[in-house]
Amino acid sequence: MLPGAGVQAGSVTVPACSQGSPALSVVTTDSLVAGIAPGNVVPMNGKLRKVRERKGLTQVALCKRAKLTQGYLSLLESGEKKAPSIAVMKRLAKALGVPVAELL
Repeated sequence: MLPGAGVQAGSVTVPACSQGSPALSVVTTDSLVAGIAPGNVVPMNGKLRKVRERKGLTQVALCKRAKLTQGYLSLLESGEKKAPSIAVMKRLAKALGVPVAELL
C-alpha cells in the first residue's frame, strides 16, 4: 500500500494521519474478532466514551465491571493509550453489553 493511503484491516480501511497512523487504534493479536484479522490495526475513533455514556455508566462503574483501573480507561478514552489488547477490548465490550465491533 502507498504511504498515506491508510491501512487495510479486513473490510475496514483505516485512513492514515500525517504521521501514517490512526489517532487511536486497537491491535488484534488472538482469534478473529468481528471479522478483523489478527495483527491488524483498527481505530477506536472515540467510540468507547460514547458507548459508555450512552449506557449511562461512569468511568468508575465501567472499570469495576471490566476489571480495569480508572486511570487506564481514562487513557483509552483520551487517546493517550493507543493500542489496547484484544483481551481488554473483549472485557470492555462484555462490561458494556455490546459486541467488540461496536467499540471500533
